[in-house]
Amino acid sequence: MLATVILVIVLLTPGCTSNTGNQTPSAGGSTTPSASSIITYNGANFTIQYPSDWTHSSNTLSVTEIFSAWPPKATNTTNATLLVTSSNVLEPSLSEWTAGWLKALQNQSNFTQIDAGNATLAGYPAYKIVYTFTGPYGDSKVTEIWTVKDGNVYEIWYSAYPKYYDIYADTAQKMIDSFQIK
Repeated sequence: MLATVILVIVLLTPGCTSNTGNQTPSAGGSTTPSASSIITYNGANFTIQYPSDWTHSSNTLSVTEIFSAWPPKATNTTNATLLVTSSNVLEPSLSEWTAGWLKALQNQSNFTQIDAGNATLAGYPAYKIVYTFTGPYGDSKVTEIWTVKDGNVYEIWYSAYPKYYDIYADTAQKMIDSFQIK
C-alpha cells in the first residue's frame, strides 16, 4: 500500500502532456474559469468527463488503469491535478481498504485531516477525505474519494498547492460527479 501512496504522490504532479485514450466529445458548458466543452474519457473500467481545455494522460499498468488530467496553464506553481485509478485489490471490502489507506495517509509528512466521512461515488458507498500534507514538491491540499466494487478499488484524487486549490475545486467536483464504473 505504501508503494501505491508513493505512486500517487508522483502522479499528482503535472508533467505528462499526452492526450491518449478513447475520447468522446459531448455537449458542455462553462466548467472552468474559461469556457470549454466536455470530453468523456472512456476507459476499460470507468468513464469520467473532463473539460476539453484540460490536458489528460491515461495508462494501463498490469491490473491498474490510470487517468490524470490537469487544467490549462497548470504548472509546478499550481500543481493542480485530478487523478483516477482503478486497481484490482486483495482487500475486497470498502471498510478494509479505508482502514489501510487512512493508516498510510497518516504516515505522510505533516498530514492534517480537514474533513472525512462516508460518501457516494458512481452510486456506490464510498469514503471521502480532505487533507493537507507535505510531499516531495511541497505542501498539497487533497480531496480523495474511493469505493470498492467487485474486487476493484476506484480512487479519485484532486490535488493542488493549498493557495491554488479553490481555483479548480468546483471543476474537479463536477468531474468526480461524472465518474461512472463500467
